Amino acid sequence: MTSTEDQVTTIFPEQLLEENRVKMKNRYDKHRRPGYNYLPGDLVLVRTQPDTTSGTSHKLEVKYRGPYEIVKVLPGDRYLVQDIEGEQQSGRIYRAIVPIDRIKLIPKV
Repeated sequence: MTSTEDQVTTIFPEQLLEENRVKMKNRYDKHRRPGYNYLPGDLVLVRTQPDTTSGTSHKLEVKYRGPYEIVKVLPGDRYLVQDIEGEQQSGRIYRAIVPIDRIKLIPKV
């Protein structure tokens, strides 16, 4: 047996999978930013859900509704939002639980 054969190490499939997982996570996270944590009292816009049953173009539809105020932070990156008092757009007060990916912060001036 030569000395080079003694130095060869065996790479197990679990090690390769873990190394690839770390590489892929780093590559994915390279172009991502951390989520924003909204606080109660922040003013936000809520992205609308297009009506897919109408058969019409959604190109010119309004993409966001609001402004709304965050009332409560819920677990799972969800927020309770409602109309700002005195600013409601209809007779009923809008109050809904909205996931973080449908919320856009209105910058404070």
